[in-house]
Amino acid sequence: MPHAKSRYVLASVITILVVVVALAITGMHSVPEPVRVSEYAPSPHGPIVINGPEDFTAPGAGFGCECVRQGSGTQADPYVIAGWVIRASTAHGILIIETSTHFVVRDVSIYGEASVFNGMTLQHVENGRIERSTVTGNSDGISTLSSSNLAIVNNNVTDNNVGVHLEVSHKNIVQGNNVSHNREMGIFVRGSYNRVINNTVTRNGFGGINIDGTIPQAVFDVLSGNIVTENGGYGVGLWVAANSVVSDNTVSGNGEYGGIALAEMSYNNTVTRNLVLGNSGNGISVVEGSSANNIVLNRAKGNGDGASRFDLFDDGSGSGNVWANNDFGTGSPGLSALLDPADVFHSIPAVTRKSNKLRSSYAVR
Repeated sequence: MPHAKSRYVLASVITILVVVVALAITGMHSVPEPVRVSEYAPSPHGPIVINGPEDFTAPGAGFGCECVRQGSGTQADPYVIAGWVIRASTAHGILIIETSTHFVVRDVSIYGEASVFNGMTLQHVENGRIERSTVTGNSDGISTLSSSNLAIVNNNVTDNNVGVHLEVSHKNIVQGNNVSHNREMGIFVRGSYNRVINNTVTRNGFGGINIDGTIPQAVFDVLSGNIVTENGGYGVGLWVAANSVVSDNTVSGNGEYGGIALAEMSYNNTVTRNLVLGNSGNGISVVEGSSANNIVLNRAKGNGDGASRFDLFDDGSGSGNVWANNDFGTGSPGLSALLDPADVFHSIPAVTRKSNKLRSSYAVR
């Protein structure tokens, strides 16, 4: 057993070093915040449909979207769709399909009615950027399907059913957005190699940020630097996720399903340097057969009631989870046997373990 504990400690040290390097690389490649310049006066425009590269056309072209202000569609000179005010009452506000042409959607306002259509929908799209836009009152605010190499940056996404929804989409970045007051979810990601960083995700009806690996896999995703507060059900949830990093987030005041949860056999994820405070449910929980996860260097205080919900919670159904060097007040019964010796464990209530069954918050439509 001493050898086993040594291996756990060594594994934790190696994991922390790998995470530090990964986060350093993430920081190096973060999307810089653009300087805001009001290039175009807001002007009304009907719903925009781009079904291939030939539909990127300028106003007055007589065909295509008639929405491009400038650009030639190259990486150095992307098409710019900017300054439009769109009502998404009869169709998606912006629908872009089947293109790898470089483009930017900037300073666009999309207002939905009756929550039937999406604000922006991108399907089978690469090399796009959505920035500094306001998307409110829609079904999904910004939605992607089978899309990659997209940047969704510095937008205001509010009062939709789901704020930002990435479905079967990989290698995208969601950064610096205000995603709040959406009726169901703030940010929902189903895919791999995505980065969700430095967003404010608050007061959404059920969940804050959800990483879901049911169909397809969710691996090597990074959630870092987000402020996730006062969401109705939970703050951050990982379902069937693997090899992902949840770091440096502030997760506070969320509902009965707690702050950060790893569920449904999530495997080999790292949860580190998060501030998890005052959530109604468990602060950080590992449940439903989730194994080989590393929960290290977090501060979790004032979560749950200390009797059935705790700052740290492990339902014991998984194996090989490492809990090390966390600052916390209460933990679930039996957790002390899983803690690294470096941890100082405080006040384990003598109660029967209660497994809080979590559920994936959003289904494929």
